[in-house]
Amino acid sequence: MFETARPFATLAEYREARDALFARVVAALKADSRVVAAWLSGSFGRNEDDEWADYDLHVAVEDKDYQPFLDERPGLYMRVGTPILIQADVESDSLSGGRFQLVLFRGAIEVDWNIGARSQAVRPLAHRMLIERADLPVVAPPAMSEDQRRVHADNALTFFWAMAPIAIKYAGRTDTRRAVTQIEL
Repeated sequence: MFETARPFATLAEYREARDALFARVVAALKADSRVVAAWLSGSFGRNEDDEWADYDLHVAVEDKDYQPFLDERPGLYMRVGTPILIQADVESDSLSGGRFQLVLFRGAIEVDWNIGARSQAVRPLAHRMLIERADLPVVAPPAMSEDQRRVHADNALTFFWAMAPIAIKYAGRTDTRRAVTQIEL
Protein backbone atom coordinates (compact mmCIF):
# COMPACT_ATOMS: atom_id res chain seq x y z
CA MET A 1 0.00 0.00 0.00
CA PHE A 2 1.41 3.40 -0.96
CA GLU A 3 -0.29 5.76 1.45
CA THR A 4 -1.18 5.56 5.09
CA ALA A 5 -4.70 4.43 5.96
CA ARG A 6 -4.80 6.67 9.04
CA PRO A 7 -5.24 10.44 8.99
CA PHE A 8 -2.04 12.45 8.97
CA ALA A 9 -0.99 13.79 12.35
CA THR A 10 0.66 16.89 10.87
CA LEU A 11 0.67 18.95 7.71
CA ALA A 12 4.31 17.96 7.27
CA GLU A 13 3.25 14.29 7.09
CA TYR A 14 0.54 15.17 4.59
CA ARG A 15 3.00 17.13 2.43
CA GLU A 16 5.52 14.27 2.56
CA ALA A 17 2.89 11.75 1.43
CA ARG A 18 1.56 14.14 -1.24
CA ASP A 19 5.05 14.75 -2.65
CA ALA A 20 5.91 11.02 -2.56
CA LEU A 21 2.73 10.23 -4.53
CA PHE A 22 3.59 12.92 -7.03
CA ALA A 23 7.12 11.57 -7.45
CA ARG A 24 5.50 8.27 -8.47
CA VAL A 25 3.25 10.13 -10.94
CA VAL A 26 6.26 11.81 -12.57
CA ALA A 27 8.22 8.54 -12.69
CA ALA A 28 5.28 6.77 -14.37
CA LEU A 29 4.93 9.55 -16.95
CA LYS A 30 8.68 9.62 -17.66
CA ALA A 31 8.59 5.86 -18.24
CA ASP A 32 5.82 6.24 -20.85
CA SER A 33 7.30 7.15 -24.24
CA ARG A 34 3.89 8.40 -25.45
CA VAL A 35 4.20 11.37 -23.07
CA VAL A 36 5.99 14.21 -24.87
CA ALA A 37 5.63 16.84 -22.14
CA ALA A 38 4.26 17.30 -18.65
CA TRP A 39 4.08 20.42 -16.53
CA LEU A 40 2.43 21.92 -13.48
CA SER A 41 0.31 25.04 -13.40
CA GLY A 42 -1.56 26.52 -10.45
CA SER A 43 0.30 27.25 -7.23
CA PHE A 44 3.15 24.85 -8.06
CA GLY A 45 3.54 26.39 -11.51
CA ARG A 46 3.73 29.87 -9.94
CA ASN A 47 6.06 28.67 -7.14
CA GLU A 48 3.40 29.63 -4.59
CA ASP A 49 2.66 26.14 -3.26
CA ASP A 50 2.23 25.37 0.42
CA GLU A 51 1.28 22.37 2.55
CA TRP A 52 -2.33 22.54 1.32
CA ALA A 53 -1.59 22.84 -2.41
CA ASP A 54 -2.79 20.23 -4.87
CA TYR A 55 -1.12 19.33 -8.15
CA ASP A 56 -2.51 20.84 -11.37
CA LEU A 57 -0.90 18.44 -13.83
CA HIS A 58 -0.87 18.78 -17.62
CA VAL A 59 0.24 15.95 -19.88
CA ALA A 60 0.75 16.19 -23.64
CA VAL A 61 0.64 12.85 -25.46
CA GLU A 62 1.56 11.97 -29.05
CA ASP A 63 -1.58 12.43 -31.17
CA LYS A 64 -1.69 8.81 -32.35
CA ASP A 65 -1.48 7.59 -28.75
CA TYR A 66 -3.93 10.06 -27.22
CA GLN A 67 -7.07 7.89 -27.07
CA PRO A 68 -5.28 4.74 -25.86
CA PHE A 69 -3.57 6.84 -23.16
CA LEU A 70 -6.96 8.19 -22.05
CA ASP A 71 -8.40 4.68 -21.97
CA GLU A 72 -5.54 3.51 -19.72
CA ARG A 73 -5.88 6.28 -17.11
CA PRO A 74 -7.48 4.10 -14.40
CA GLY A 75 -4.51 1.73 -14.49
CA LEU A 76 -2.09 4.66 -14.31
CA TYR A 77 -3.90 6.05 -11.27
CA MET A 78 -3.73 2.66 -9.54
CA ARG A 79 0.00 2.29 -10.27
CA VAL A 80 0.87 5.57 -8.56
CA GLY A 81 -1.47 5.42 -5.56
CA THR A 82 -4.85 4.38 -4.22
CA PRO A 83 -7.61 6.48 -5.76
CA ILE A 84 -10.59 7.03 -3.48
CA LEU A 85 -12.43 9.30 -5.92
CA ILE A 86 -12.09 9.70 -9.67
CA GLN A 87 -14.23 12.53 -10.99
CA ALA A 88 -16.12 11.97 -14.21
CA ASP A 89 -14.12 12.77 -17.32
CA VAL A 90 -14.87 16.32 -18.56
CA GLU A 91 -13.45 18.73 -21.11
CA SER A 92 -10.23 20.38 -19.96
CA ASP A 93 -10.38 24.14 -19.61
CA SER A 94 -6.61 24.42 -19.93
CA LEU A 95 -5.67 22.01 -22.74
CA SER A 96 -7.62 22.63 -25.93
CA GLY A 97 -9.45 19.45 -26.95
CA GLY A 98 -8.08 17.70 -23.86
CA ARG A 99 -9.74 15.89 -20.99
CA PHE A 100 -9.76 16.62 -17.25
CA GLN A 101 -10.17 14.38 -14.23
CA LEU A 102 -9.78 15.28 -10.59
CA VAL A 103 -8.36 12.27 -8.77
CA LEU A 104 -8.38 12.15 -4.99
CA PHE A 105 -5.94 9.61 -3.62
CA ARG A 106 -5.96 8.06 -0.16
CA GLY A 107 -5.03 10.69 2.40
CA ALA A 108 -7.06 13.39 0.59
CA ILE A 109 -4.20 13.97 -1.86
CA GLU A 110 -5.55 15.65 -4.98
CA VAL A 111 -4.08 15.56 -8.47
CA ASP A 112 -5.93 17.41 -11.22
CA TRP A 113 -5.12 15.62 -14.49
CA ASN A 114 -5.34 17.56 -17.76
CA ILE A 115 -4.39 15.37 -20.71
CA GLY A 116 -4.25 16.53 -24.30
CA ALA A 117 -2.88 15.72 -27.72
CA ARG A 118 0.53 17.15 -28.58
CA SER A 119 -0.73 19.01 -31.66
CA GLN A 120 -3.09 21.15 -29.56
CA ALA A 121 -1.05 21.52 -26.38
CA VAL A 122 0.24 24.90 -25.23
CA ARG A 123 1.76 25.88 -21.91
CA PRO A 124 0.73 28.89 -19.83
CA LEU A 125 3.25 31.58 -18.92
CA ALA A 126 3.37 30.39 -15.30
CA HIS A 127 4.28 26.71 -15.31
CA ARG A 128 6.90 24.29 -14.05
CA MET A 129 8.16 21.72 -16.56
CA LEU A 130 8.43 18.11 -15.44
CA ILE A 131 9.04 16.36 -18.76
CA GLU A 132 10.06 18.02 -22.01
CA ARG A 133 10.59 15.66 -24.94
CA ALA A 134 9.01 18.13 -27.35
CA ASP A 135 8.97 21.89 -27.49
CA LEU A 136 5.44 23.16 -26.94
CA PRO A 137 4.46 26.79 -27.38
CA VAL A 138 3.98 29.04 -24.36
CA VAL A 139 1.03 31.41 -24.66
CA ALA A 140 -0.58 34.08 -22.57
CA PRO A 141 -4.34 33.85 -22.33
CA PRO A 142 -6.15 36.59 -24.21
CA ALA A 143 -7.46 39.44 -22.11
CA MET A 144 -11.11 39.05 -21.19
CA SER A 145 -13.66 41.68 -22.10
CA GLU A 146 -15.67 43.35 -19.35
CA ASP A 147 -18.63 41.05 -20.12
CA GLN A 148 -16.42 37.95 -20.03
CA ARG A 149 -14.95 39.04 -16.68
CA ARG A 150 -18.48 39.57 -15.34
CA VAL A 151 -19.58 36.09 -16.48
CA HIS A 152 -16.40 34.55 -15.05
CA ALA A 153 -16.91 36.31 -11.70
CA ASP A 154 -20.58 35.27 -11.63
CA ASN A 155 -19.62 31.63 -12.27
CA ALA A 156 -16.96 31.78 -9.54
CA LEU A 157 -19.43 33.24 -7.03
CA THR A 158 -22.03 30.63 -7.91
CA PHE A 159 -19.47 27.87 -7.41
CA PHE A 160 -18.33 29.42 -4.11
CA TRP A 161 -21.88 29.52 -2.71
CA ALA A 162 -22.45 25.93 -3.85
CA MET A 163 -19.33 24.76 -1.99
CA ALA A 164 -19.56 26.97 1.14
CA PRO A 165 -22.37 24.98 2.85
CA ILE A 166 -20.39 21.77 2.40
CA ALA A 167 -17.32 23.38 4.00
CA ILE A 168 -19.48 24.61 6.90
CA LYS A 169 -20.85 21.10 7.36
CA TYR A 170 -17.32 19.67 7.55
CA ALA A 171 -16.29 22.38 10.02
CA GLY A 172 -19.35 21.62 12.13
CA ARG A 173 -18.29 17.99 12.25
CA THR A 174 -14.79 19.18 13.30
CA ASP A 175 -13.36 17.68 10.13
CA THR A 176 -11.09 20.66 9.54
CA ARG A 177 -8.99 18.98 6.87
CA ARG A 178 -12.03 18.43 4.65
CA ALA A 179 -13.40 21.87 5.48
CA VAL A 180 -10.17 23.54 4.36
CA THR A 181 -10.00 21.39 1.23
CA GLN A 182 -13.57 22.37 0.37
CA ILE A 183 -12.88 26.06 1.00
CA GLU A 184 -9.88 25.89 -1.34
CA LEU A 185 -12.16 24.85 -4.17
